[in-house]
Amino acid sequence: MSKLFESEKIKGMELSNRFVRSATWEGMAADDGAVTPKLIETMIALAKGGVGMIITSHAYVRQEGQAGPWQIGVYKDELIDGLKEMAAAVHENGSKIVMQIAQGGLEMSKLFICLSIAVFMSLAACGGTRYNWVPQADDSRPPNTEYEGTGIPDPNSEL
Repeated sequence: MSKLFESEKIKGMELSNRFVRSATWEGMAADDGAVTPKLIETMIALAKGGVGMIITSHAYVRQEGQAGPWQIGVYKDELIDGLKEMAAAVHENGSKIVMQIAQGGLEMSKLFICLSIAVFMSLAACGGTRYNWVPQADDSRPPNTEYEGTGIPDPNSEL
């Protein structure tokens, strides 16, 4: 157990201990993937809590590779300042931070639409949505089917 509290070095990066916060989607980025104050506060809390290394949630590197809403983006220069601010805040509080990067793939835009519709339906039942737009689906699968085994109803099916 005492080894957990010992410092460790990973490819030259010195960690204060062996506690690692695994990549976990927070859903705290802005709609365009920008780092938000709430996301920075969360990272600071993890660092202050004694986590030696924080792995961010999966960040998309191209707009069409976004896997879900409020995901961290690293696809344009305008996002760099927020990412720097988040990293600096973590470092100031004694931890290290690394980024998990991801690409949603060819079918991601269709899956994102289906997931978005499911989220909107859930939010609407609770009295509102976060967005002012409704995604449109353009696939030609027969109605009343699930989206490729995800359990999410096909957006073209009748409800």
